[in-house]
Amino acid sequence: MPPAAHRTGPFTAEQVTDGLARVRRALVEGRVEPRMLDGDPDGFLAVLAPQNRDSVRRDLASGISLGFASRIADRADPGLDGDETVRGRGTMTYRSTTAANGVRVLEVTTRFVWAYPFDLWRPQAYRPGAELVTLRDEVVWLVPYPDDVSPAGRGLWLDSARVTLQNASCPAMKRGFLALAEAEPLRRRTAPAPTGDVYDESWRAGDGEEC
Repeated sequence: MPPAAHRTGPFTAEQVTDGLARVRRALVEGRVEPRMLDGDPDGFLAVLAPQNRDSVRRDLASGISLGFASRIADRADPGLDGDETVRGRGTMTYRSTTAANGVRVLEVTTRFVWAYPFDLWRPQAYRPGAELVTLRDEVVWLVPYPDDVSPAGRGLWLDSARVTLQNASCPAMKRGFLALAEAEPLRRRTAPAPTGDVYDESWRAGDGEEC
């Protein structure tokens, strides 16, 4: 749930409430909605300010989007388990600040852990959690003060995103998609190996790994 909304800087409590609601919707559209999981980002893009959409669309096309969007690889085998749900847990904080271009903004930072269940055959033959791809992100969102920008610049902007993954397929990750790491009989090879436990509260953005 979003934190309580209070007046901050030039933003009224109502404007903060609206900004937090936009961020919450972006999290749902980017991480949980079936259309994004199936590769269709239009619902997510619609949440963003019109001027921000083209750059985010380019990030999606180039595959540098796992920090804010979850898409399942087309040929993922196994695929996502349709009988289970994607789970997320995290925090949302906000403050009033000024961007480098002088625009007053509401800055919202989200830090979440997301777990994606894949339909692993005979999961009991593997270690607990072998069917899960776990993703941890830290995303900074900006809502410009409406008087400081043009109509096309009003709304939600994606400012930055960092992520680390556990039990994910490297080839899929390099393309900006999620798939379960390849299985071996009676054991699971974690690839890539994270530098720290993604569930550990000491995790910080940038503690990721390379394929």
